[in-house]
Amino acid sequence: INFAAARPRCHPVTLNVAAEGEKLNQLVSQHDLVVSLVPAPFHPVVARAAIANRKNMVTASYVSPELAELQAEAAAAGVVILNEVGLDPGIDHISAVALLDSVQAAGQKILSFSSNCGGLPAPEAAANRLG
Repeated sequence: INFAAARPRCHPVTLNVAAEGEKLNQLVSQHDLVVSLVPAPFHPVVARAAIANRKNMVTASYVSPELAELQAEAAAAGVVILNEVGLDPGIDHISAVALLDSVQAAGQKILSFSSNCGGLPAPEAAANRLG
């Protein structure tokens, strides 16, 4: 809340998305876009509110089976639900595809690929000021 104090257009709200559906719907209806950063199991709850209010939504999470089931309903309402736009998944996927495309464009072959993203470094490897 201290973060919001210096930002007049930032209005923090406490909300239990699982238990306060009416409050969630009211908040969603007042905005142009829903950015859902709640834990992944709660994205479908937020998505239903976005669909009901015809608001586009983005998340930083993978597409869960529950979210996938809402895609037809979202499309029928003209709502875009865009997932995987965080660090992992998201930026790491874009970076990986760029790397793979450049290797293939050079006529080379990839024999193996693995990606690790978003983990915490071991204390002895954490040499930056953030620890």
